[in-house]
Amino acid sequence: MLAASLVLVACGCSRLPDLNRIQGNMDAMVHYMGVMASGMPVMVNSTARMADSAARMERKSDGLLADLGKKGGDVERAVQNYSQAFLDNDRATVKNLQGIKMELGELKQSLRQPATAAESQEQARVNSAVQGRLNNLEAKLTAIAAKIEKMNGGPSSK
Repeated sequence: MLAASLVLVACGCSRLPDLNRIQGNMDAMVHYMGVMASGMPVMVNSTARMADSAARMERKSDGLLADLGKKGGDVERAVQNYSQAFLDNDRATVKNLQGIKMELGELKQSLRQPATAAESQEQARVNSAVQGRLNNLEAKLTAIAAKIEKMNGGPSSK
């Protein structure tokens, strides 16, 4: 029994941890923790600078988006104003041409009235020349009005 006890004690002693090795590991761990702790202020400073940079970039991007939205609204209003002015100008041109056409028609009617006996041959010749010019002008105005209405997409609503 004594021999068995000695074998067990010898096996148990061989299994005991090496205290020098444990102490060395602890010393190395303390050393590395010190290295890490000495680097902490630098890491904290770097992290703070990165956070500040991220906040600045966020403010700049928010500002750029706000400016872009504002400029987009300004451009949209400018395009709408230009389009409306263009349409109004075309409508006014069509109205003016229609007014001129009506005046030409009235002038034509007045020239077609029967001539009096006192009217001379010269007056008849002048009237026929004026009538020809009026017909020519009326044809040109009709063509122009048709082109403008075609550009506007159909007859004007006014």
